[in-house]
Amino acid sequence: MTKTGAEEDEVEGVLEMAVATRQARAFGALLEDAALDAGARQVSAEIASEELSKQIVDTEARVRARAELRDRLTQVLRSRKGKVAELVEAERSLAAVNEEIDQAKSWLREMGGRVAYARVTVHYETGGAAGSNFLRPVRGALGSPGAIFGVIAALLILAGAVALPLGAGWWVQGAVRRRLAPAARPAPEAPEAS
Repeated sequence: MTKTGAEEDEVEGVLEMAVATRQARAFGALLEDAALDAGARQVSAEIASEELSKQIVDTEARVRARAELRDRLTQVLRSRKGKVAELVEAERSLAAVNEEIDQAKSWLREMGGRVAYARVTVHYETGGAAGSNFLRPVRGALGSPGAIFGVIAALLILAGAVALPLGAGWWVQGAVRRRLAPAARPAPEAPEAS
């Protein structure tokens, strides 16, 4: 089990368990119910087991074949028929076969354990500050001014980024109009003589 964060901060953790394979689905349902009762929600779930049936069948067949070979080698050694070199070789072969049988049986026990138990990993996080339900809104209200000021600052920066080029464009347009305005005005007409 690992956990990061303090009670007043966001909390995250991982819990790894070995659950009996036959009970994995029921355990998952109980875990989901407990989470819902605590006000949490399940984001995703997956139950998977390792497929080892072919490996188990193959290893059991290998153990049976090696046991038959062991029995034949034992019979050769008991009868003591053959040359000394052949008997010594049969003894070495018997020791190697016994070692292979022990190793295969060990693999079978390990695979049986892997099939018997499913690994369940639970990742959890608070998604917000943990703590009592009474203090959570108070902490949220106290933390809000910083967030509000951040949003206001972001809006001012955005408004400045839009208003500055527009304001500069209007100012240039007004300056051009003021310069061109005296040249474009018609000359005053002379009063008519009567």
